[in-house]
Formats: sequence, structure tokens, C-alpha cells
Amino acid sequence: MKTKKIFHLVTSAVLLTCAVLSQGAQQSIDQRQIEWFRVSTLKDVREVYPKVGLEIVEKDVAEPNFTAKIGPLTQKDLQKHLEQILQKSGIRITNKFNATSANAPLSLNVTVFAKVRDDTPMPAYAVFVYTEALQPTVLGRNNAIRSFSRTWPMVPTGNGTRTLLFLTPETMVKEITEEVTNQVKNFIKDYSAANPNLGINVKSTQNLIAQKKPDHMISGTVIYVPIEGGFWGLRTEDGTKYDPVNLPEEYRNDGLRVYFQVKELENVAGIHMWGKIVEILKIEKQ
Repeated sequence: MKTKKIFHLVTSAVLLTCAVLSQGAQQSIDQRQIEWFRVSTLKDVREVYPKVGLEIVEKDVAEPNFTAKIGPLTQKDLQKHLEQILQKSGIRITNKFNATSANAPLSLNVTVFAKVRDDTPMPAYAVFVYTEALQPTVLGRNNAIRSFSRTWPMVPTGNGTRTLLFLTPETMVKEITEEVTNQVKNFIKDYSAANPNLGINVKSTQNLIAQKKPDHMISGTVIYVPIEGGFWGLRTEDGTKYDPVNLPEEYRNDGLRVYFQVKELENVAGIHMWGKIVEILKIEKQ
């Protein structure tokens, strides 16, 4: 029952802070703690223990269950993807971890928390993805007491590392994999800034996130968002969401890969509270 309440509280908090997070995600997530403590908690970290966890709340079930699979998404495949991202960047990873050791490596945890939606005619999930790093810490007033706590990000909202998605089984693997890539990219960026002498390749994830075409068209996916009665959106692989007012009928196909150009409509109010409201100037299938 306690976990269920936490899920609802966290979900509400994410919805309320989406606008704030989208504005702050361009800044270093680590910057707040550097301002507070004059140092990053990622400094001098030499090994990272990557870990993916999947949790799901099925219909008519109150408590979440740890699982090896959510829909078509498997923990094994997502774990492999996380390790590949870190290895490509040059960050040293390890599969050995002992939380009781003072020399335990930093644990980079990616958690996918999914709830089966029972208010949609088609199978759908509300999925909460978040990334955090944990390290051994000692109690300030008694250094004999050691704990294991979150050290990145230090900001209360987990700026740029938490996202709520509404997915179907057809889009789940791709959407979550892309979101994990985007969140871990933030970690790599801060890790590199804290350890400039290690030669970490911040740009290593660019081949994992679709970039703009040479003609300035954006690469993305058409998705059906099953909220507010349901509507169609566009989502790029770096996590940017667009709420188009004029998506052609022939492109309303969930999971369709497209290239597009848009113009943001700054003075237009939307009811969906999802993404940037835009007019599509040009769109074509990939």
C-alpha cells in the first residue's frame, strides 16, 4: 500500500513539474550541487555499476512487482543497452557490487515503473522512467555509520532525469530505450565535466539518438497519446515532444518514423499539456 501511494505521489509530482524540467534540462544537472558544495559528487569516481530495474502494477493489483519483462520490453535487453552507452563513452563499468563496502563503486540505477492503464480501449501503460546514482556515504555526526544514498542528481526534482510516458506495447521498447539513452547522456555529460582528465566521450551517444537531416528536417516518431481523449503527437529521439495542430490523416499511424519541419505556435493555448504546440510545415515518411 505504501508503494502504491508513492507511485501516485511521484506521478502527480512529475506531471506538475514537466514544464519546469523541460526548461531546466538544457543546463547541467550537476550545477546545483556544485553551487552548494563547490564540488561534484561524481569527481574521482573510477567505476560505475550499471543496473536496470523493471517494476509493474497490473490491472486490479495494488502493489508493484519486480519483473524481468514489461510488455515486449525485457530487463536483459535494456541492461545491455545501458552498459553499451557507458562503454561507448569510455566510462569504466563493473559487475561487482557490495553495498556494505566503503569502496563500493557508484551505482547508476535506471528504473522503469509501469502501470497498466484500464481507461483506454487499447492496451496502454503509464510509464515512469528515472535515473539516479548512489554512492557510499557516512553520517556527518557519526562516521562509524555508513549508508548508501543518492548523490546524483542532488536537486529535489531529479532535473532532467525523470520522465512520465504514455505508451502502447508497439511503441514501448523504442520509446523507453530512447528515454534511457537521453537520461544517461545527462549523466555522462556531468561525469565528464567532473573528471575532465579521463577523456570521456560526451558525444558518444549521438549515434544512438537520431539527429537532424542535412536539409534541417527533424527525425522523429508519430505517437498516439492516450490522454485527454487521445491525440497524436511527434516525439524526437532526444526526448523533445511536439503537439501538432495539423498532422495529416495519412501520418496518423502509431510508431511511424518520419522527418518533419515545424513552426512553434507561441500564442496558441493547448488543452493537452503535452509538448510544444506546433504547425507542421513539411513531413515525410522515413
